[in-house]
Amino acid sequence: MRDLQDYELYIIDMDGTLYFQRKMQLLMGLRLLGSALTGKRGAGELKTVLAYRKLREQCKGEKTPDDQLIEQIAQKKKTEPQSEKQIIEKWLYLLPLDVIAGCRDKKMTELVTGWKRAGKKVVIYSDYPAEHKCKALGLSGIPCFDSTAPSIDVLKPDPKGIEVILREMGVTDRRKAVMIGDRQSRDGEAAARAGIDCLILKKYALLRKKQYHNAGLL
Repeated sequence: MRDLQDYELYIIDMDGTLYFQRKMQLLMGLRLLGSALTGKRGAGELKTVLAYRKLREQCKGEKTPDDQLIEQIAQKKKTEPQSEKQIIEKWLYLLPLDVIAGCRDKKMTELVTGWKRAGKKVVIYSDYPAEHKCKALGLSGIPCFDSTAPSIDVLKPDPKGIEVILREMGVTDRRKAVMIGDRQSRDGEAAARAGIDCLILKKYALLRKKQYHNAGLL
């Protein structure tokens, strides 16, 4: 892997990379638990979110399964799929926007902004829709790709998403592209299968700070 500043295209994962996911999960978990303790409705929402996250994590390199997962949860709870979908959107996509800025990796967002200003190509690539999270992190204007898009429609570590990004960003020399993520089993494997370099970041702030220091980024 070359010096991190020398690439032409940076493909950045969202969850766990641009922000510390463990901190986010703790904050949202406490909020969700508090809601569950207030009554039957909150408890039902907790069951939905836990079931969805468990099922989604079991999917790897498959076509995006959201509709099937929501249908499966609705059948088990004997509810309507649309109501389960609204719960998932509320707790996984809307409410996290309130706290995501406080969980961000300041160094990584600074690097992303710096690469963009330097005329480098920078995109966000996530298994989940990421555009609203980008805006909440102050990264508006950066192209977002996600596995639920019709042009991709498959989860990491399938390399199709990276192939789509390389093509749309006009990068033919794969040595000039790098994937930055936090999961070797998803981001790292997808990059390897696409034939590009990859940097896997540590999950905890102190370990990641040391990683940045060793790479000469601090």
